[in-house]
Parts: sequence; C-alpha cells; structure tokens
Amino acid sequence: REYKVLLADCDFYKPKLHKYFNCMNRFGVLNAYLGEVELNNVILNSDNDNLKFITSGKGLKLKDIKGKGIASMLDAVSESFDFVIFDSASVFKARYVSGIASSVDGSLLVIKKGSTEYADFDKCLDRLDMVGSDVLGVVINS
Repeated sequence: REYKVLLADCDFYKPKLHKYFNCMNRFGVLNAYLGEVELNNVILNSDNDNLKFITSGKGLKLKDIKGKGIASMLDAVSESFDFVIFDSASVFKARYVSGIASSVDGSLLVIKKGSTEYADFDKCLDRLDMVGSDVLGVVINS
C-alpha cells in the first residue's frame, strides 16, 4: 500500500524543509496559523506523488505560538493523508513543541550522536511523558 504523507515544518527557529525541497519559505504553517492564507493553499507537492509538504512560513513572534493551535489546524487536513508528520524544534528550545507533542498520536525523537547527553535525553522523555505524548522511537543521527 502506498501511504499519503504530509510533512509540516514546525521548526520555527531553524526551518530547513524548504531547503530540502529547494523552494522558497514565504508562506507556510505560520501564515496559515495567523489566518493570512488558507492551509490548503500552502500545501506543496514534492517529486513523490504521495508526499506533500508545508514550509514553516514567516512572520510571527515565537512566544505567541500555541502548539495545540498548530496541531488542531493541521488536523483539519489530516483526513486527506494517512500520516501527518511535524518536524519541530527541540522540546527544550520552544514551549510550543510541548503543545504539538500533546496533540499528536506520538513523538519520534531525533538525537545527535556524541552530542546529546543522557541526562538531557532523559529530561526530554520526562517532558514528553508529562504532556501525554507517546514516544514511538528514537533516531540517532550524526
């Protein structure tokens, strides 16, 4: 079976998704969150017919972001996809990440090999547990 996937760039500190897909980061998740554009108008196609993505967009003070609001907004389009994946900042870097984590079916942690201390990893697990997010797995990258 081929799954339809939506990948949303919710790392508003260091957005990167637009670079991977070689496109501009003018309008995206943040702009839809602010009501400046319709969410369906910022969903972009990739080279893979089953993968669509949304860049982070620009224009909001990060302290004003409500993670649950972003998750709810993206939930509105989830009926069109089998999976909606949120690529976000570190749970320690931004308060909104906990709101997203508490609103999704599960979290996948990405840690940097040789850089992430076990104590930090353990705190991250505790924080995700505190907001009721199931940890589905861990990816170790370099």
